[in-house]
Amino acid sequence: MGRSTEIGGWGVDYRRQAELLARSYLVTIGSGVCQNFTWYDFRNDGTDPFYHEENVGVVHYDLTPKPSYRALATMCRTLVSGKPRWRTDFGKNIHALEMGDGLALWTSEKSAA
Repeated sequence: MGRSTEIGGWGVDYRRQAELLARSYLVTIGSGVCQNFTWYDFRNDGTDPFYHEENVGVVHYDLTPKPSYRALATMCRTLVSGKPRWRTDFGKNIHALEMGDGLALWTSEKSAA
């Protein structure tokens, strides 16, 4: 799985890449469908901001983090142990995944009330 942050083309902005990475991991963990999930790619393959293949990483080519790196690191620190469990008690259109003492919440709506 991956999404490029290249300028133009199919690229998304840094925030959207972070959102997609987090939701992809959370849904995969919560579904229990597969044991392994990998984001392609950890590090950008180059420095051309207009080339798709060079901008899929969660860190830039010089290893400075993108927001998607921070999203991944936060999930890894928060959801470290326990069996994944979906929670439905937070309201309409609020998705929640609980693992041990960790809890991740998100919505697919533009805003949540």
